[in-house]
Amino acid sequence: MTIRAITPSEAKSYDRISRALHWLVAALAVVVVSLGWAIGGAPRNTPARDLLLVLHRSVGLVILAAMLLRAGWRWPE
Repeated sequence: MTIRAITPSEAKSYDRISRALHWLVAALAVVVVSLGWAIGGAPRNTPARDLLLVLHRSVGLVILAAMLLRAGWRWPE
C-alpha cells in the first residue's frame, strides 16, 4: 500500500456558493456577538434593549438557516 500526496492542482476547491455561505456566516457571527455585548450594556426594560434582543435572536436564526443551507449544499458531495 502506497500513500501519495495530493498536489495543489489535484485538490478540490470549494465552489463560489460554499465560500459565500462561509463568509456570510462569519460576518453574521461578528454581528451577533456584537449585539450580545450591546445587550449587556443596555438598561433593562427599555425599548432599546428589547430591540437589541430581537435583533440578536433574529440574526442567530439567520445564521442557523445559512448553516443548514450550507450543510445541504455540501451533502451530495
